[in-house]
Amino acid sequence: MPKEKLFSWKKEYELGIKEIDAEHKNIIRIMNDLYFILEEKLDAKATEMVLKDLLQYSTYHFATEEKYFKKFHYADATKHIKHHHFFTKKIQQIYKKNQAGEKNVTFELIDFLEDWFLEHVILADKDYVECFNKHGLK
Repeated sequence: MPKEKLFSWKKEYELGIKEIDAEHKNIIRIMNDLYFILEEKLDAKATEMVLKDLLQYSTYHFATEEKYFKKFHYADATKHIKHHHFFTKKIQQIYKKNQAGEKNVTFELIDFLEDWFLEHVILADKDYVECFNKHGLK
């Protein structure tokens, strides 16, 4: 969708787990779709489409991580899954605001996603890398 990107994949985001890195790159693509909507001043319908995409894709991505938490008996799984629930709940709240016609939903969403991506992927997701690698997932 977007011609210009607000977010670019950086080496520091890599976990070294091919499947999960690919999924994180897709989340950045969705973030850039939102930026395109903002730049092009598209309507709430366009934001709704991207929000639906984000909800569906994040559900898929979280299921991937959680499958490995269970398979590898990841010690901090419960704590990490709470992050996933928080994210999903927040996106659902923003989705409802968009449905209600509230303004600046796209700004709020981009701010939230940028903060969440940096905190969750850079910090929280790196916590499970050692466990996953120990079980041969790379």
